[in-house]
Amino acid sequence: MQQLTGLDAAFLALESPSVYGHVGSVSILNTEGVTEPFDLARLTGLIDSRLPLVPPFRRRLVEVPFGLDQPYWIEDPCFDIEYHVREIALPAPGTRTQLTDQVARLHARPLDRTRPLWEAYLITGLEDGRVAVYTKVHHAAIDGVSGNDLLAAVMDESPDGREIGQLSTPPPEQPPSPISLLARSTCRWPASPCAVRGWPPTSCAPCRRSPAATSGHGCPSSTGCCARAHASCSPTPGCAPRAPRSTPRCHLTVAGPCRRCRSTTSSA
Repeated sequence: MQQLTGLDAAFLALESPSVYGHVGSVSILNTEGVTEPFDLARLTGLIDSRLPLVPPFRRRLVEVPFGLDQPYWIEDPCFDIEYHVREIALPAPGTRTQLTDQVARLHARPLDRTRPLWEAYLITGLEDGRVAVYTKVHHAAIDGVSGNDLLAAVMDESPDGREIGQLSTPPPEQPPSPISLLARSTCRWPASPCAVRGWPPTSCAPCRRSPAATSGHGCPSSTGCCARAHASCSPTPGCAPRAPRSTPRCHLTVAGPCRRCRSTTSSA
């Protein structure tokens, strides 16, 4: 069992009904010169044989009760590769536009968090007799570098493939009980209190419940955490600090009054 880092847990926390945290890739394969048909059974067998090279493909999440700590990865005791590898056929003539439309629909579906966070689709029916493989993996499981390593582990440069030898996979793990997860979080608190998710609070409750109701500064002007942190400041809209473009607006950590408020206080 391995706990997620703060960055990986953030990719999970930032998901919403309209925003997903997975990344996807499309590979168009040339099947000329292949002695065996590249069908669903062959793709499933290929990925299954390379699973020891791709540990995230067998891990699933275990959430800590009440969200008091970052989730954990465990080896899925009910792993079923046939759930993750699927096949879709494009209608004739199988143009690139049809392929991109189909991939867009597949990418718009969220991943099931009760299973390992990845899916692979064999897309047949492309023009010129080629096939495509669309893969999506959650960003909490891989980053850019490990994503390239994942493709290198599954893909081959020649139709003949390559021998990888006998590799063993880690044994399945039973999910820990909620009591044991809470005990782990309690033990982590004295050593690193800020490591427990949700402390210190980075946004007020109304912001977390209704991001659409927040102002451009991250919190409602009257009830938000920015307003409370700047209670001694002027209630002008420029008082609350603006979120950087790369930071979600409803997850701000207010360190102190903004420059305008400090200058106003010093002049007074």
